[in-house]
Amino acid sequence: MAALMNSMLDNTPKIAVYIQYCRQNGIPILPPDVNKSIWPFSVDTDANGVTGIRFGLGGIKNVGHGAVRLIEKERAQGAFENIFDFAERCAGDTLNKRTVESLIKAGAFDSMPHHRAQLIEIFETIMDDAANKRRSNVAGQMSLFDMGFAPAAETFSLYNVPEVPPYPLKYRLSIEREMT
Repeated sequence: MAALMNSMLDNTPKIAVYIQYCRQNGIPILPPDVNKSIWPFSVDTDANGVTGIRFGLGGIKNVGHGAVRLIEKERAQGAFENIFDFAERCAGDTLNKRTVESLIKAGAFDSMPHHRAQLIEIFETIMDDAANKRRSNVAGQMSLFDMGFAPAAETFSLYNVPEVPPYPLKYRLSIEREMT
């Protein structure tokens, strides 16, 4: 089924039919995940050891080959711990805000801390800050955090993640359908 879905990667209505077929026949469809997904659909296991078809990042609107290659390259250096780590390692011209928004809405960060509604509230600020930090580093400027006076993890505690309720399941399902 993963191979069949990959052959129709550019045909969204067909992919939806195949996903429905899988669900009706007990074949788990695992959500996209920036730490596990590759461009095409693939066979993978979830946290409970259940084998299923991992949704490919190429099946998400607004996510291109360049962005997926960058994610895979950075992931090879180690799994992303959270969206802050992801932004710091991947922010730039290849991976823009629209791509990150699509990844959030599709559930590609669901295995990390913070739920989708919180991430939607803060991702633009995080991406802007990561891009500014990257530009500053290129220009040779350094902050106190870069000089080793404070642990890198504390950099991200500066962000106030809003306490907003998670999206209702009905809304999340409609967004997931829209994203495929």
